[in-house]
Amino acid sequence: MTTTSMKHRLQVASAFLLVIPALLVITASVLKYGLGIGGLFDSIAPTMEKWGIKDPPGLNITSAIAFGPVIALLIAVFAIVKFQFMHSKEKDVFVIEVKNSFVFRVLTVLSGLVLATLCVYLVLENINHE
Repeated sequence: MTTTSMKHRLQVASAFLLVIPALLVITASVLKYGLGIGGLFDSIAPTMEKWGIKDPPGLNITSAIAFGPVIALLIAVFAIVKFQFMHSKEKDVFVIEVKNSFVFRVLTVLSGLVLATLCVYLVLENINHE
């Protein structure tokens, strides 16, 4: 039987909470503009505008959408990867250990996919077609 520590639970919860705003915006946008189902987007659009989603990035929801997945990815990676360096006269050894944690691997993949989606959107939205 494995026990989870409070630190482990806090890391998982904070990483998921950091990914949720970006995941919600991506899901709502794909549903509206990709599939023509505007219910979710139309219901959260007034709230996002009130929170400052159209303003330049500052300390508002735009920052959570842009930087939340990055921080969640860092939390997940640092939770499962351990770096160790050992120095002796004969040799230097650098060891990288990866813990077998399903939850943190899911968080890493989810954060990576959200970041990739945001990056692709950023590039495609700003391409100048001349």
